[in-house]
Amino acid sequence: MVGLALWFFKIFNAFGLGYFPLPVKGSMTTVPVDILLKKDGIIEKVYYGSNTTDHLKFDDIKTFSLS
Repeated sequence: MVGLALWFFKIFNAFGLGYFPLPVKGSMTTVPVDILLKKDGIIEKVYYGSNTTDHLKFDDIKTFSLS
């Protein structure tokens, strides 16, 4: 709730300074895809999110980057 309230005041202030966001391009139903590539460009892993906040777990990315 605090984040939502703070966001409102920040965006309201931005509007006052003349910032108006451009129209959103693309589909609002687009979901993320995370792709892990090896150094030689070979795809190691592909993860399709089920919603806009669904991504690979950080530990998986960290483990991959250390290998």
